[in-house]
Amino acid sequence: VALDLDEQSSIALKYAALYAEMLDFELEVITVAEETGFINKLLSSDDLIIKLNKELEDKIAEMVKPYTSKIKVNTHITHGKPYEKIAELAKAFKPAFIIMGRSEIEKQHVSFLGSNSMHVILESGFPVVTIRGEMDIEKYRQENQEILLPLDFKKGVREQVSGAIDLAGLL
Repeated sequence: VALDLDEQSSIALKYAALYAEMLDFELEVITVAEETGFINKLLSSDDLIIKLNKELEDKIAEMVKPYTSKIKVNTHITHGKPYEKIAELAKAFKPAFIIMGRSEIEKQHVSFLGSNSMHVILESGFPVVTIRGEMDIEKYRQENQEILLPLDFKKGVREQVSGAIDLAGLL
């Protein structure tokens, strides 16, 4: 699961922990601190970078703590472009799927996936589940009884449909 400290990624973490528990999987939590040239110049002090990294580690540890009694949680903090690092780590871990919180860009009342989600979907080579939902999973289950599965006819449709059905059956 990709965790960037916003509300939707926290919700994605909750769903990822639920899936990991149901499937008896370990949960790999990836946080990518995006760096820009401006930020690098501003934060050139090694002491400041170490302090910020420690604060980020503490925040991530606090967020995953509720799940560590039920599943094994591994955290990874890295720096760079989020979609590149997520795809890179996914190739190393070979996950069953990647879960990401869905931050949206609204344009003329139509929702689009954020650029990081779209890049991960296109570049990772693994199934990606985007979550935009409620913290209350039971409420979400009651209100949402359908799955929308966009099919990519360049890939095995049978595998796409089977995977979606399997994942839906868990909730």
